[in-house]
Amino acid sequence: GLVIGVGINVNRPAEGAFAGAAYLSDELGHALCLEAIAAAALDALLDRYEAWCAAGRSFAPFVPEYREHMALLGEQVCVRDAAGTEVAQGIVQGIDDDARLLLAGPRGTAAVSAGEVTLRPPAPK
Repeated sequence: GLVIGVGINVNRPAEGAFAGAAYLSDELGHALCLEAIAAAALDALLDRYEAWCAAGRSFAPFVPEYREHMALLGEQVCVRDAAGTEVAQGIVQGIDDDARLLLAGPRGTAAVSAGEVTLRPPAPK
């Protein structure tokens, strides 16, 4: 099985909004129907899932579009595991055909499968 968690800030609450968070309603200037947003997100996910299946369950066809939308492309980042231990650090180069994050670091390019990516500098050694 697979569990996917997605968070979408839809309507800004009158109180208790997350500081610095963007909400869809801010951009559009009016409240949105939560059910319609959920349906649209699920439809888009299903479309991508079907395309992934049609591609033989390969991520390769999605790499160029994904790379176009990478906010951290070219940024120096540090990747840590769940315990907070540094896994890798370097400049984000993109992703590979297996959807691993590619980092150019002091020892060449590393492909990272999992971890928390931050703009924080690496821990001093």
